[in-house]
Amino acid sequence: MLAAITYDPRSMRKLFTKDNLLKSVKELFIVFLGVLLALVGENFVRSANDKALEKEYLTELLGELDISVSVAIADRSRLHTLDSSVMKLIGMIENDRELSQDCDCDPCRLINQISGVIEPDIYKSIYEDLKSTGNLKVISNSRLRQEIVMYYERIIYFEKWSRDIRNNLFPFYSKQLIAAVTPEEFYGKAPCDNERVVKLLKQKEIIDNLKTARIMASENGAFLDERIRKTQEITKSITEELNSK
Repeated sequence: MLAAITYDPRSMRKLFTKDNLLKSVKELFIVFLGVLLALVGENFVRSANDKALEKEYLTELLGELDISVSVAIADRSRLHTLDSSVMKLIGMIENDRELSQDCDCDPCRLINQISGVIEPDIYKSIYEDLKSTGNLKVISNSRLRQEIVMYYERIIYFEKWSRDIRNNLFPFYSKQLIAAVTPEEFYGKAPCDNERVVKLLKQKEIIDNLKTARIMASENGAFLDERIRKTQEITKSITEELNSK
Protein backbone atom coordinates (compact mmCIF):
# COMPACT_ATOMS: atom_id res chain seq x y z
CA MET A 1 0.00 0.00 0.00
CA LEU A 2 1.05 3.57 -0.64
CA ALA A 3 2.18 5.46 2.35
CA ALA A 4 -0.03 8.32 3.35
CA ILE A 5 1.29 11.73 2.31
CA THR A 6 1.15 14.18 5.15
CA TYR A 7 1.64 17.93 5.11
CA ASP A 8 4.40 19.03 7.46
CA PRO A 9 4.47 22.82 7.88
CA ARG A 10 7.91 22.65 9.46
CA SER A 11 9.42 20.94 6.36
CA MET A 12 7.89 23.55 4.09
CA ARG A 13 9.31 26.33 6.22
CA LYS A 14 12.77 24.75 5.95
CA LEU A 15 12.40 24.57 2.17
CA PHE A 16 11.62 28.27 1.82
CA THR A 17 14.27 29.56 4.15
CA LYS A 18 16.23 32.66 3.15
CA ASP A 19 19.38 30.67 2.38
CA ASN A 20 17.54 28.22 0.14
CA LEU A 21 15.82 31.03 -1.75
CA LEU A 22 19.10 32.87 -2.29
CA LYS A 23 20.72 29.66 -3.50
CA SER A 24 17.89 29.05 -5.98
CA VAL A 25 18.03 32.63 -7.24
CA LYS A 26 21.80 32.36 -7.72
CA GLU A 27 21.41 29.11 -9.65
CA LEU A 28 18.73 30.64 -11.87
CA PHE A 29 20.87 33.72 -12.46
CA ILE A 30 23.86 31.56 -13.44
CA VAL A 31 21.70 29.59 -15.89
CA PHE A 32 20.23 32.81 -17.31
CA LEU A 33 23.69 34.39 -17.60
CA GLY A 34 25.02 31.28 -19.36
CA VAL A 35 22.18 31.32 -21.89
CA LEU A 36 22.61 35.06 -22.44
CA LEU A 37 26.37 34.74 -22.98
CA ALA A 38 25.81 31.86 -25.39
CA LEU A 39 23.37 33.97 -27.41
CA VAL A 40 25.71 36.96 -27.39
CA GLY A 41 28.58 34.76 -28.49
CA GLU A 42 26.50 33.16 -31.24
CA ASN A 43 25.36 36.58 -32.50
CA PHE A 44 28.95 37.86 -32.41
CA VAL A 45 30.21 34.90 -34.44
CA ARG A 46 27.32 35.22 -36.90
CA SER A 47 27.93 38.95 -37.27
CA ALA A 48 31.65 38.40 -37.84
CA ASN A 49 30.91 35.71 -40.42
CA ASP A 50 28.40 37.97 -42.19
CA LYS A 51 30.90 40.83 -42.32
CA ALA A 52 33.57 38.54 -43.76
CA LEU A 53 31.12 37.15 -46.31
CA GLU A 54 29.96 40.66 -47.22
CA LYS A 55 33.54 41.80 -47.82
CA GLU A 56 34.22 38.71 -49.93
CA TYR A 57 31.14 39.27 -52.09
CA LEU A 58 31.81 42.98 -52.57
CA THR A 59 35.43 42.29 -53.52
CA GLU A 60 34.35 39.64 -56.05
CA LEU A 61 31.71 41.99 -57.46
CA LEU A 62 34.41 44.62 -58.02
CA GLY A 63 36.53 42.14 -59.95
CA GLU A 64 33.58 41.06 -62.09
CA LEU A 65 32.53 44.65 -62.77
CA ASP A 66 36.08 45.55 -63.79
CA ILE A 67 36.05 42.78 -66.42
CA SER A 68 32.55 43.76 -67.55
CA VAL A 69 33.42 47.42 -68.14
CA SER A 70 36.63 46.49 -70.00
CA VAL A 71 34.65 44.22 -72.34
CA ALA A 72 31.99 46.91 -72.82
CA ILE A 73 34.63 49.49 -73.79
CA ALA A 74 36.13 47.06 -76.31
CA ASP A 75 32.68 46.25 -77.72
CA ARG A 76 31.88 49.95 -78.07
CA SER A 77 35.06 50.40 -80.11
CA ARG A 78 34.08 47.47 -82.33
CA LEU A 79 30.61 48.95 -82.83
CA HIS A 80 32.16 52.23 -83.99
CA THR A 81 34.24 50.25 -86.50
CA LEU A 82 31.14 48.37 -87.67
CA ASP A 83 29.17 51.59 -88.11
CA SER A 84 32.00 53.25 -90.02
CA SER A 85 32.45 50.21 -92.27
CA VAL A 86 28.73 49.99 -93.04
CA MET A 87 28.61 53.69 -93.88
CA LYS A 88 31.55 53.34 -96.30
CA LEU A 89 30.05 50.25 -97.95
CA ILE A 90 26.67 51.95 -98.44
CA GLY A 91 28.48 54.90 -100.02
CA MET A 92 30.20 52.57 -102.46
CA ILE A 93 26.97 50.82 -103.43
CA GLU A 94 24.68 53.84 -103.68
CA ASN A 95 27.01 56.51 -105.01
CA ASP A 96 29.15 54.41 -107.36
CA ARG A 97 32.12 55.88 -105.55
CA GLU A 98 35.36 55.44 -107.48
CA LEU A 99 36.69 51.97 -106.69
CA SER A 100 40.31 51.17 -106.08
CA GLN A 101 42.43 48.71 -104.13
CA ASP A 102 42.93 51.32 -101.43
CA CYS A 103 42.14 49.96 -97.94
CA ASP A 104 39.39 52.51 -97.36
CA CYS A 105 37.69 51.44 -100.60
CA ASP A 106 38.03 47.67 -100.24
CA PRO A 107 34.49 46.19 -100.01
CA CYS A 108 35.84 42.75 -99.11
CA ARG A 109 37.67 44.13 -96.07
CA LEU A 110 34.60 46.13 -95.05
CA ILE A 111 32.40 43.03 -95.32
CA ASN A 112 34.83 41.14 -93.11
CA GLN A 113 34.62 43.88 -90.46
CA ILE A 114 30.83 44.11 -90.66
CA SER A 115 30.32 40.35 -90.33
CA GLY A 116 31.93 40.09 -86.91
CA VAL A 117 29.52 39.16 -84.11
CA ILE A 118 29.41 41.50 -81.12
CA GLU A 119 28.04 39.68 -78.10
CA PRO A 120 26.50 41.94 -75.44
CA ASP A 121 27.91 39.74 -72.66
CA ILE A 122 27.24 40.70 -69.06
CA TYR A 123 29.38 39.17 -66.33
CA LYS A 124 26.92 38.48 -63.53
CA SER A 125 27.79 35.17 -61.87
CA ILE A 126 28.48 36.78 -58.47
CA TYR A 127 25.16 38.65 -58.53
CA GLU A 128 23.30 35.47 -59.53
CA ASP A 129 24.98 33.65 -56.64
CA LEU A 130 23.89 36.41 -54.24
CA LYS A 131 20.31 36.06 -55.45
CA SER A 132 20.10 32.26 -55.53
CA THR A 133 21.66 31.79 -52.08
CA GLY A 134 19.72 34.62 -50.42
CA ASN A 135 23.03 36.21 -49.45
CA LEU A 136 22.02 39.64 -50.71
CA LYS A 137 21.01 40.32 -47.12
CA VAL A 138 24.65 40.14 -45.96
CA ILE A 139 25.22 43.48 -47.72
CA SER A 140 24.47 45.58 -44.67
CA ASN A 141 24.14 48.93 -46.45
CA SER A 142 20.54 48.83 -47.67
CA ARG A 143 21.12 51.70 -50.11
CA LEU A 144 24.05 49.90 -51.72
CA ARG A 145 22.12 46.63 -51.79
CA GLN A 146 19.26 48.30 -53.65
CA GLU A 147 21.71 50.02 -56.01
CA ILE A 148 23.35 46.68 -56.87
CA VAL A 149 19.99 45.00 -57.56
CA MET A 150 18.78 47.88 -59.75
CA TYR A 151 22.07 47.95 -61.69
CA TYR A 152 22.09 44.24 -62.53
CA GLU A 153 18.38 43.88 -63.27
CA ARG A 154 18.50 46.84 -65.67
CA ILE A 155 21.66 45.58 -67.35
CA ILE A 156 20.24 42.05 -67.73
CA TYR A 157 17.09 43.47 -69.34
CA PHE A 158 19.11 45.49 -71.87
CA GLU A 159 21.39 42.52 -72.53
CA LYS A 160 18.35 40.53 -73.72
CA TRP A 161 17.09 43.49 -75.75
CA SER A 162 20.49 43.96 -77.40
CA ARG A 163 20.84 40.26 -78.18
CA ASP A 164 17.36 40.16 -79.71
CA ILE A 165 18.25 43.03 -82.05
CA ARG A 166 21.41 41.29 -83.15
CA ASN A 167 19.84 37.84 -83.58
CA ASN A 168 16.94 39.22 -85.62
CA LEU A 169 19.16 41.20 -87.98
CA PHE A 170 22.63 39.70 -88.11
CA PRO A 171 21.89 36.40 -89.96
CA PHE A 172 20.25 38.23 -92.86
CA TYR A 173 22.72 40.95 -93.75
CA SER A 174 25.76 38.85 -92.83
CA LYS A 175 24.73 35.97 -95.10
CA GLN A 176 23.95 38.35 -97.98
CA LEU A 177 27.29 40.12 -97.68
CA ILE A 178 29.45 37.02 -97.33
CA ALA A 179 27.78 35.50 -100.40
CA ALA A 180 29.16 38.36 -102.51
CA VAL A 181 32.82 37.51 -101.83
CA THR A 182 34.99 34.44 -102.16
CA PRO A 183 36.54 32.91 -99.01
CA GLU A 184 39.97 34.06 -100.20
CA GLU A 185 38.70 37.64 -100.66
CA PHE A 186 36.92 37.58 -97.29
CA TYR A 187 40.06 36.56 -95.40
CA GLY A 188 42.38 38.81 -97.41
CA LYS A 189 44.21 35.95 -99.08
CA ALA A 190 43.33 37.23 -102.55
CA PRO A 191 42.81 40.74 -104.01
CA CYS A 192 39.21 41.96 -103.83
CA ASP A 193 37.36 42.25 -107.13
CA ASN A 194 35.77 45.54 -106.13
CA GLU A 195 33.55 46.01 -109.17
CA ARG A 196 32.13 42.48 -109.03
CA VAL A 197 31.45 42.64 -105.28
CA VAL A 198 29.78 46.05 -105.39
CA LYS A 199 27.66 44.98 -108.36
CA LEU A 200 26.44 41.94 -106.42
CA LEU A 201 25.54 44.18 -103.46
CA LYS A 202 23.38 46.56 -105.53
CA GLN A 203 20.13 45.16 -104.20
CA LYS A 204 17.53 47.13 -102.29
CA GLU A 205 17.17 44.46 -99.62
CA ILE A 206 20.90 44.43 -98.95
CA ILE A 207 21.10 48.22 -98.79
CA ASP A 208 18.06 48.37 -96.46
CA ASN A 209 19.61 45.73 -94.18
CA LEU A 210 22.88 47.64 -94.10
CA LYS A 211 21.05 50.80 -93.09
CA THR A 212 19.25 48.84 -90.38
CA ALA A 213 22.63 47.55 -89.22
CA ARG A 214 23.71 51.15 -88.65
CA ILE A 215 20.62 51.70 -86.51
CA MET A 216 21.50 48.54 -84.59
CA ALA A 217 25.05 49.78 -84.07
CA SER A 218 23.77 53.16 -82.86
CA GLU A 219 21.26 51.63 -80.42
CA ASN A 220 23.75 49.12 -79.08
CA GLY A 221 26.34 51.86 -78.80
CA ALA A 222 23.96 53.92 -76.66
CA PHE A 223 23.33 50.83 -74.51
CA LEU A 224 27.06 50.28 -74.05
CA ASP A 225 27.65 53.94 -73.15
CA GLU A 226 24.95 53.71 -70.48
CA ARG A 227 26.29 50.38 -69.26
CA ILE A 228 29.82 51.75 -68.92
CA ARG A 229 28.59 54.80 -67.02
CA LYS A 230 26.41 52.75 -64.65
CA THR A 231 29.17 50.23 -64.09
CA GLN A 232 31.59 52.96 -63.13
CA GLU A 233 29.02 54.40 -60.71
CA ILE A 234 28.30 51.08 -58.96
CA THR A 235 32.04 50.32 -58.84
CA LYS A 236 32.62 53.62 -57.04
CA SER A 237 29.83 52.89 -54.53
CA ILE A 238 31.17 49.40 -53.74
CA THR A 239 34.73 50.70 -53.39
CA GLU A 240 33.59 53.38 -50.94
CA GLU A 241 31.68 50.77 -48.91
CA LEU A 242 34.72 48.47 -48.73
CA ASN A 243 36.95 51.36 -47.68
CA SER A 244 34.53 52.20 -44.86
CA LYS A 245 34.77 48.69 -43.35
